Amino acid sequence: MIQALSLSSYGAALLFMQLLVQMPTPYPPERVFTGADSYVEQPSISVASTPAEWNADWQRHMNVTPIGNIPGVTFPTAETPPSFDFDKYELVVIFGGLAPVGGYSVVDSIQKDDHIYLRLQTLSLNPNGGPTPSSIKANPYAFIVYKRTPLPIVVEFPTQLQDGSIQWNKVAQVGGSHQAGNSPQG
Repeated sequence: MIQALSLSSYGAALLFMQLLVQMPTPYPPERVFTGADSYVEQPSISVASTPAEWNADWQRHMNVTPIGNIPGVTFPTAETPPSFDFDKYELVVIFGGLAPVGGYSVVDSIQKDDHIYLRLQTLSLNPNGGPTPSSIKANPYAFIVYKRTPLPIVVEFPTQLQDGSIQWNKVAQVGGSHQAGNSPQG
């Protein structure tokens, strides 16, 4: 009886440890920049982990295009992109394309099962709150700054089910060893 109790206690301890390992750990972003005034018209989700990648994303966002063949001359004049230490940080770059969305907010960001899960919701363009009429369009974006991680980042958006519960849907997996991305929801 004592041995059986010990094995049961050992089994319970192992189960408890396994549950602890599987429990999500908060992995909050360092900063979030979002809005509805990007020049990017095609939806995309990617990770900028180098200054060159970030500068390319920023130039797309600000619609920086060369004028003729004059090196260094651009239109419109763009601000310099915010600078980051890419030895410490990387950015999840989300362009929503042309959509009835005012930007994105981070609902949750956790580390679980060797992934970072970034859960986002869209922001309304309606000044009174509530849903945005589909006839109103903007070019939403989000630049989400994370501490550099070797883990892939799974981007999820919610769907409200008929019973009122929320189901999180993977729309992209970026960073880590996976660089493929999909279109964000709009």
